[in-house]
Amino acid sequence: MRRLVPAGFLLAVIGSVLPACSSDASPSTGKDSSPAASSTSISVPDGGTAADGGLLFPTSPMLTFQSASKALNVTVRTTPVQPPNVGVYCKGQLVVTDASGNPVEGLTITVTPYMPVMKHGTPVGTSVTEQGNGVYIVDNVALSMPGVWEFVLKVKGPMTDSATSPTFNAITVAQ
Repeated sequence: MRRLVPAGFLLAVIGSVLPACSSDASPSTGKDSSPAASSTSISVPDGGTAADGGLLFPTSPMLTFQSASKALNVTVRTTPVQPPNVGVYCKGQLVVTDASGNPVEGLTITVTPYMPVMKHGTPVGTSVTEQGNGVYIVDNVALSMPGVWEFVLKVKGPMTDSATSPTFNAITVAQ
């Protein structure tokens, strides 16, 4: 059976999602921390080319952290919303550099969204594709419930390492 959805409902949903796609909202406060809060701050990823699939990520990172060995620096951005919302399939961009700031290529990275308080991940696995110049795209970032999450990374290749991101809050967008 087909259901018709009122146009007003669709406009309300689109109106609530689009602002999240273009702001530099702080993961902890949800407040816009950009210098020009009224402007859209979306750009092609660092070193981005057509090879990144034409994805657009916010200019400001969602998270920045070091690996366990402190040999790698990781910057995370997500699209279409940052931080990811519950029930919204997002893509992530990891920019991985060494301690000197040079891009690190040739890594095999696994990313697991993990909820430390509940001690579980998500039912949907992610996949990571290297784009070159230290940029890696994470597909299928899908958070299953609201609350505090983190990303757990395992790194293999020219080096073996791991990393756990700072925590962030995922919310459910009203439908």
